[in-house]
Amino acid sequence: MLASPVAAVIAVTPGILRTALAAAWETRPAAPYAYVYLVASRDPATGVSWCPDCQASDPVVHAAFAAQPSLPLIEVPVGDRATWRTTANAWRADPAVHAASVPTLIRWPREAGPEAVAYADRLVEDQITPEAIAAWIAS
Repeated sequence: MLASPVAAVIAVTPGILRTALAAAWETRPAAPYAYVYLVASRDPATGVSWCPDCQASDPVVHAAFAAQPSLPLIEVPVGDRATWRTTANAWRADPAVHAASVPTLIRWPREAGPEAVAYADRLVEDQITPEAIAAWIAS
C-alpha cells in the first residue's frame, strides 16, 4: 500500500531512490526532471505524519502532482522523529540528497543522473507552495 495517493514510487533507501530516478526517466522520456519529496514518515495507524510542516505540505504536493500525472514524483519517507533526528539518518548522510529538513521537494534534473551530487533546485518547508511548484513545472 502506498503512503501517498499520488506518488507512483515510494523510496525507502537511497539505493531505491537511485533506481526509482532511473526508472522514472526511462518510463517518461520527455520529462526533464523527476521530483523527489522528502517527508516525515506517517503513522501507520493514522496515515498522518509526525511533522506539522509535512502535514501542511502533503495536500499542496499531492494536489500539484495529481494535476500533472505525467511528472515523476518519488516520495521519500525519512523515518519517524527519532530516526530523522540522528545525524546518521540515511537521507542526511547521502551525498546526493543531503537532507537538512522536512518537508523538502527536490527538482532533480535528468541530465544530472541518479548518482548526481549536485542538483538544481529544492523547496524547503514553507517554500512548498502551489505557486512555487507551478513555477517549477512551467520552467
